[in-house]
Amino acid sequence: MSKWTALTVVLVLVGMVHSAMGAGEVVKLVEKPDVSGGNDYYVGNREPLLASPFVKLPIGAIEPQGWVRKQLELEADGFTGHLTEISKFLKKENNAWLSSEGVGDFPWEEMPYWLKGFGDLGYILGNERIIKEAKIWIEGFLGSQREDGYFGPRANLRGAHGPGGERAEYQEKPDVWPNMIVLNCLQSYYEWCGDKRVLAMMSKYFRWELTVPDDIFLEPFWQQQRASDNLASVYWLYNRTGDSVLPVLMLHTAVNAWSLVIPVMVMPDGSNRPLKFVLSAREDFEIRLKEP
Repeated sequence: MSKWTALTVVLVLVGMVHSAMGAGEVVKLVEKPDVSGGNDYYVGNREPLLASPFVKLPIGAIEPQGWVRKQLELEADGFTGHLTEISKFLKKENNAWLSSEGVGDFPWEEMPYWLKGFGDLGYILGNERIIKEAKIWIEGFLGSQREDGYFGPRANLRGAHGPGGERAEYQEKPDVWPNMIVLNCLQSYYEWCGDKRVLAMMSKYFRWELTVPDDIFLEPFWQQQRASDNLASVYWLYNRTGDSVLPVLMLHTAVNAWSLVIPVMVMPDGSNRPLKFVLSAREDFEIRLKEP
């Protein structure tokens, strides 16, 4: 694109903005957005987390139209929307994710990974077939929680299934990676329908995580590499409940995954903005937790 073409585009955009504005409104350029405050329209970070002026919009906040909607409808009518018909991981008979006792086949990440996108697809399209199917698996999660707070396949309490998981030192230790994906599914479901059981379940589950000793919490491989996913779900719940136990779990998660979280949180441009976010929050927590 030539500089004249680019200038023309800018002028057209400025004209469109100006025509949409009322009298007395002012448009100005800033070097960067003001990040000192929170968000007045959607759930954002509570103290002592850093303010979150930008937030991930909840499921249902935007209704897709036009080309985007057509692509999503193709997904719903295609492979994603009909994977239950061909995938062994989604067979309901003897599936560990549908067992109230958490026993059965295919206990690891495969089904949750699919459901994470499948459920969201149904919610934003209002596709009743997909929503009905997703609800079956959601109820499976909710129905599998033990008294101590753990939920899901019990096989994941006895060792990792990912690369290196067969090594003896990783056996008989909990692998919470698959549950991290499930937590994402539950969050979308809650944002869509407001089912309070999700908040209660997550609160109880995170209390269970706090009982896992530091020396076996978030052992390699995937659960340690992806510990920031667990941290994000703790943030999500804390911002909605203000549960005073959750800041302790944030530290419990960050401390046990620190060596591997740092490299994967460097941005493509070489900056470490997400890392600074976590570090700042962590420092703040450490100060506040030490206060009487």
